Amino acid sequence: MDTSFPETTDGNRVQDCASVGEWKVWSFDEVSSTSDVAREHPAWSAICASRQRKGRGRTGRAWVSDEGGLWLSAVIPTPGELSRWQILPLGVGWALMEVVRGLGGEDVRLRWPNDIMMGKRKLAGLLVERFHSDRVVLGIGMNIRNSPDKVDPALANIPTTLVEHVPEVPEINELIRVILAEISKLQKLIATGNFVKICEDLNRSWSCQEVELSLRGKSNKKRVFFEGVNDKGDLLVRSENQAQMSYAAAEVELLRELD
Repeated sequence: MDTSFPETTDGNRVQDCASVGEWKVWSFDEVSSTSDVAREHPAWSAICASRQRKGRGRTGRAWVSDEGGLWLSAVIPTPGELSRWQILPLGVGWALMEVVRGLGGEDVRLRWPNDIMMGKRKLAGLLVERFHSDRVVLGIGMNIRNSPDKVDPALANIPTTLVEHVPEVPEINELIRVILAEISKLQKLIATGNFVKICEDLNRSWSCQEVELSLRGKSNKKRVFFEGVNDKGDLLVRSENQAQMSYAAAEVELLRELD
């Protein structure tokens, strides 16, 4: 075992370290947050844990991270202009959808900007954080065989698990290998300016659905029609009078799907 990083800042010791293609994967039994561990690791490092004590999602929301799920943070390099990489939350969503589709999950979809859904239930969440100018941490939380609603009864009827939707779930190490391979592919597409193909794929899978949109710093909520994203990852919506508007992800406080 490589012990260059024998323990995290909160004292959790590494259980295993393995090379997976270009990646070095560090495995822990439990950490506060895989992304907090990953933030000081170099590019092409990945941190996984059986449990997180303080898993988090977008806008700091708590994420239940009980045993049986996949809790993974991957560090990728982001060369060139930083603006090129603002598409990453959608890109990681696309990569995870590719993984789930490959396992036979037919009704997987991306709820803008960073939730992987099976029908109306949440399978996975994503969080992209930049702690350094030359790389970002991609945090992924996916429900596999765990029971988050038993940990937090307030989650009843909200999450779903991968085992409910695919014929056969691979072992966790194999699932991590497949996910990291898709993230490598994604990183190269963005680095070479070829992400427009992924945007086209995402927009084909989205329908013009009515949503409630809340913008940061604005008290009013808009009822608009969600149309997809442009090649920068900006949200595209259309008002009832057919005016099209675009918003960067950072401008959006909440987008809520309406039945």
